[in-house]
Amino acid sequence: MRPIKFDTNKYKERIKMLKVVKIKELAESSNCTVRTLFNKLERRMYYTSYNFNKQYITLKEIPIFDENGIWGYEQVRFSKSGNVEETIQYIVNRSSSGISAGEIADILQIQTHNQLLKCRRKGMLISKRYGRNQIYFSADETKRKHQIEMRKTMMIESLKDIEQQAPPRKAIIDILLVMVKHRENEPDKIVKILSANGKRIKEGDVKWIINEYDIKKNSYEL
Repeated sequence: MRPIKFDTNKYKERIKMLKVVKIKELAESSNCTVRTLFNKLERRMYYTSYNFNKQYITLKEIPIFDENGIWGYEQVRFSKSGNVEETIQYIVNRSSSGISAGEIADILQIQTHNQLLKCRRKGMLISKRYGRNQIYFSADETKRKHQIEMRKTMMIESLKDIEQQAPPRKAIIDILLVMVKHRENEPDKIVKILSANGKRIKEGDVKWIINEYDIKKNSYEL
């Protein structure tokens, strides 16, 4: 049986023209297996996609990566870091104040739950819970300390912004009247009472009043 003739330059030119090619289709067009194709194309020449089960290929000279080392062509995504775990680690390391799982998923445009678990088990990153969110930090101690300090500063500034955003005077009066009349100081219940009366009040406004006037639970003396 004659060995399969494989012109590497020919396939490089084809990939250059299309930018992104499905590996299986490229192999079929040369009458060889995917494994043979990868053996012929040197690893330093290409990237495989991190989504679509690594089914797509592009030449290393084609992508123009963004600040997170991500490049997309239509729906196909490639990473300069290689696999998803290494890409997540890179994204976490370059974040100034840590980053949430949702933010990582938005950057990568894929679900990352399993990969984040792997990263934590391998010690590639560290996570801490802030309220409802799990925030991921660098495994490097010096960098992580800086990120955590920046996260604290960011949260303090956020709280200051909330404190400065007082509800309108009319809303304050409506909320306080409900508290007195219904002997109620649970924000969600107050919002429901006001909503039933056609008044649209945000739960955050109720919380602002409770904090501002130091209203204690089960105390109705305003």
